[in-house]
Amino acid sequence: MESTGGPLWLLPPDSPALAMQRRSGYAITRVVINAISQATAGMLAQKRRLAGAAQDVANDLTPGYKPAGAATQQGPLMTAQGALDLAVAGPGYFRVTTASGGTAYTRNGSFRSNASGRLVTISGETLSPSPTVPADAESISVASDGRVSAAVNGKLQPVGRIELFTFQNPDALSPMGGGLLAATPGSGPATPADPRQSRIEQGYLEGSNSDLAEDTATEITSSATYTALARVVRMAEEMQRSLLDLVA
Repeated sequence: MESTGGPLWLLPPDSPALAMQRRSGYAITRVVINAISQATAGMLAQKRRLAGAAQDVANDLTPGYKPAGAATQQGPLMTAQGALDLAVAGPGYFRVTTASGGTAYTRNGSFRSNASGRLVTISGETLSPSPTVPADAESISVASDGRVSAAVNGKLQPVGRIELFTFQNPDALSPMGGGLLAATPGSGPATPADPRQSRIEQGYLEGSNSDLAEDTATEITSSATYTALARVVRMAEEMQRSLLDLVA
């Protein structure tokens, strides 16, 4: 029986012991490669989880913000100061036109009137369609069905209507930043909201649905898990290099 006590490089190329050693090395290499693949996949999953938690934390105070997967959950209605602070109760989104002329949707109903009397968001997107508020309006009234009236010289006059829109799958809406969302093939097209299910509450804003404590905990655990998996990948790669040298 051939001795394997000496260095492998001293054995002849057709040595059974050398062949066995190589087969073992190849098998272990496959195990290491699989470990690297699984750890890398885990790192990507934790990276996505960490990014989601960071976004939720950043939007903890954004009116109407919905974490991923929570599009149909109603946030708390909070009393607001402005006559054009509006909350959506039930399913539905405000439709706005962006500065580039695109269409977006939002649950953030913190509006103001611009120089033309049209309603715009804090960041300047225009409500679509938008009522036109007279410059000399003394007060503004928004009914639950979106009808808007303005008091001029002590008399109420209709100035337009705010429409709400819904989607077949709102969780598939694409975040655009700043509380804005874009329709996607997965969300389906926007359709007018059912007034029996959705209403507008004047003088309120819908609070964010994010959970600061939970999201902060997720950031911590995901970061720690990502670091641990990265360590596994580094160790496995070092082992792989040693095995490749062994079977070469």
